[in-house]
Amino acid sequence: AAQVFAYDEAIAAYGRALECAQALNLPGEQIAIEESIGGTLLLRGDRVPASEHFEKALALATKPRERARLQSLAASSLVSNADPRGLAYVREALAGLDPVTDPIETADAMATEGRFHHLAGRHHRAIELMEQAAALAAPGPEGAPMTSRQASTLTTIYSYLAGAHQHLALFRDADRWARVTIEFGEKHGLPLAVAIGYEFL
Repeated sequence: AAQVFAYDEAIAAYGRALECAQALNLPGEQIAIEESIGGTLLLRGDRVPASEHFEKALALATKPRERARLQSLAASSLVSNADPRGLAYVREALAGLDPVTDPIETADAMATEGRFHHLAGRHHRAIELMEQAAALAAPGPEGAPMTSRQASTLTTIYSYLAGAHQHLALFRDADRWARVTIEFGEKHGLPLAVAIGYEFL
C-alpha cells in the first residue's frame, strides 16, 4: 500500500513541477517532467495514461535523439493495447536511432516492434526482431556495469522470446528462454526477471 501511495505522491509532485515549468516557459524542463510522469505511470502499470504524457513530451521535443527516445517510450506504453499509433512511433524511433551509439534504446524499440508482431500473430517475425534486440542489448564483458535501462530491456526481451516461442508450441525453446531469464535475474540481482522466468516455465 505504501508503494501505491508513493507513486501517487510522486505524480502529484511532478504535476506541481510541471505547472512551474509551464509558467516559466521552460520547454526542456516540461519535456523531462512529462517523461518522468509517464515513466512513473508505467511503473504503476497505467500504460494508457503514460502514453499521453510521452506524447505531450514528444510534442515539445525537437532534438532527433530525444524524439526517438520519446517515440520508443510512447510505443512501449501503447503496445499492450495494440494501438497502431504505437507501431508508427516505434518505426519512427528506429529510423532515428543508431544501433552503434544507442544500442539499448535501439534494442528496446526493436523489442517493442516485435511485440506488435507477436500480438498480430506474426510470431516468427517477432522472434526474429527480439533475437536481434537480445544480441544488441547483451551484457558486456564479465564485470562490465549494467544500467537499470539495460537490465529492464533484457528482462523484457528474454521474456518476450519465451512467450513468442510458447505461442508457436515450441516449448523446448520457450523453456530455454525462460531459463535465460532466470539465470540473468539471478546473476544480476533482478528478482523480477527470476519471477518472470519461472512464470514462463
